[in-house]
Parts: sequence; C-alpha cells; structure tokens
Amino acid sequence: MTAHPLRVLAAVPAHNEEIKIGSVLSRFLPGTVDEMLLVDDGSTDRTGELARGHGATIIRHPRRRGVGAAIRTAIEYARAKRYDVLVVLAANDKDRADEIPRLLEAIQKDGCDFVQGSRYLPGGAYGEMPAREPVANATLAAGCRASSS
Repeated sequence: MTAHPLRVLAAVPAHNEEIKIGSVLSRFLPGTVDEMLLVDDGSTDRTGELARGHGATIIRHPRRRGVGAAIRTAIEYARAKRYDVLVVLAANDKDRADEIPRLLEAIQKDGCDFVQGSRYLPGGAYGEMPAREPVANATLAAGCRASSS
C-alpha cells in the first residue's frame, strides 16, 4: 500500500527488453505504487517472464502493436481497476522510478491533471540515443507545454 491517498499504477510498455527490465522494475521505491504493470508488446525474448519475477502484472500483446497501443492498453487497465494515477515509464531503463513522488506531489499539491517528467531538466540524464529521439522528445515536450497554457 502506498503512503499517499492516491491509488497509483506504474506501467511499463516493453518490447524485447529482457536485458534491462529487471533493473527498471527493481528501482521502484517501496510504497510508491500500488501495482507495477508490464505491457509486453509481442516480445520474443524473456521480458514478460523476468518482469513477472519482479512482481509485475503482465498483459501481453500477441504481436507487436507499438508503444502507443501498449500505453492505450495500460490506460484501459488503469481505468478498469479504478486507479487514480497512471505513471508510464520506459522499459529501456532511462526513466527514474524514484522520481514518481515528485510527480504525485504535483498532482496532489498543485492539482495537476497531467504531469510529465523530463530527462532534459537539470539533474536529468538520457544516455545514448539515436539522433532523432531528442528532437522527437523535445517536440512532444514543447507541445505539452503549449497545450497547458
């Protein structure tokens, strides 16, 4: 059970992340989330099996449908289970589960309906990624900022 009054589901969309999924799921602080969900997007490796070993609930797409479909599956699950908050984290170990309390604070204290973390703010780290990804991420972040005005 969490230390705050919100019911929180952490969802990790994943495709063939057996090398990193254990690290991702082991970073959750006790009491931060009520349930960890892995949406296995048609993996052909042991991603789902390893996630189950870390206590995650698994929903498996029989074939790869893409991260957008995996996130929609997580949203449907969160709504069906009546969670207050859905936190989506990357399966490639680039997001930090220890930052979830900061997101929850913005929701509770500031009354936000949507909170998005950024690897590009001071203290963030995004490691190595293809050249197109920082551009796509920055574009998405700019769109979120523009829509919140």
